Amino acid sequence: MPQRRKDCGFHHSPSQPSHGHRRDATPPPPGSFPDHKITNEVTKNTSDDESNSTDTPTDTTPTKTPTSSRDLLDGTTQRHPLGTPPETSTTSKHQPRTSPHTSGQTQCRLRPNTSPGKESRVAPEEGLEKAKHHQGPTPALLILVVFLILLGIYSLQQAISKAEEEKLKKPPKPIADIYADLKRELQSLSREFSQPREVWLGLLGQLEAVMVEEPLQPAVILFVVPDDSQGVATCLSHRLARAVQYAFEDSQFVMYDTRTSEYLDSSALLKVELDETLRMLERSHGAVIHNLESIPGPAAMILHAYCDNENAPYKQAILILLVEVPGTYKDLGYSRRLDTLVDAHLGRLWGAELAEKDVSALISRTCNTPVLIRPEKPEKVSEMCPL
Repeated sequence: MPQRRKDCGFHHSPSQPSHGHRRDATPPPPGSFPDHKITNEVTKNTSDDESNSTDTPTDTTPTKTPTSSRDLLDGTTQRHPLGTPPETSTTSKHQPRTSPHTSGQTQCRLRPNTSPGKESRVAPEEGLEKAKHHQGPTPALLILVVFLILLGIYSLQQAISKAEEEKLKKPPKPIADIYADLKRELQSLSREFSQPREVWLGLLGQLEAVMVEEPLQPAVILFVVPDDSQGVATCLSHRLARAVQYAFEDSQFVMYDTRTSEYLDSSALLKVELDETLRMLERSHGAVIHNLESIPGPAAMILHAYCDNENAPYKQAILILLVEVPGTYKDLGYSRRLDTLVDAHLGRLWGAELAEKDVSALISRTCNTPVLIRPEKPEKVSEMCPL
């Protein structure tokens, strides 16, 4: 006995043709077959119907032979004899068909259409919905984040500007208090360093010139540094600049080391760099410039303006210049005129590129108060100025 399929629909075995169905795939046109063939076909269908009626209970409702081409649920096809499909279905909507093998007890339920074409139309829509859920931040969210960042930067800048304005509005320290604090610092330094008395007198004389409300010119101090006094000269100049910073309540002091500049081969660029460094005296009152002898003549001319006795841009300032000269402290100590020695040394260096009058004007402003620095023990220098 053939095995029955469990799927929903009308199923027919090869030996039991369905009612009202023809076995041939294409109906012949009228008049294309002889009459005896049509008679035999009708007789054969009648015998098959009678054999089916003995095995399976039949429905007493008269069945109308379909006259149009339509697809049935069991996969077979009914075709119109004339090849023209009707517009309406001949099957009643209120009388569902029953399978011959279930004796009319179980009705088939129509399954949803799951054709590949419909799936291909639904799948992209589902993909778009999923893509929307997995998208990154929206443009509105990005704009909001950027706006918050810019707002934070603006608020920070406003806070810094407000703090600077409040600092500027702070009443300046009286010049008498500045001078008193500076003298105490000098006294402390004189006890730590073993420098001759001439050094402290030269420093004090220059500092007094700017301890007024409106000084006429800045204080310019030249440290003459022999070969054996380089360490202590650097230490003393920085300690003195910190004392000025403390007395004026500055945040820092200005420092420029000529030998560490990357523009030693270009006088023009070195002059610009030195000028930009000394402009920081607008917010400070002390500056240290190392290796004056290494500054080329054209670049050194910028010091003519900052050390001028009439037109200096920052007159309440203290400039400490260091110039290294060949020889030891003992050798230079026997010199009767230290200023003559320094003038000759710098004149030879700057005179190669400057006119004589320019060299003379520059030396008169930078070498007005030379002080010779005496060497001290390296252990003591390391203790006073630890690295």
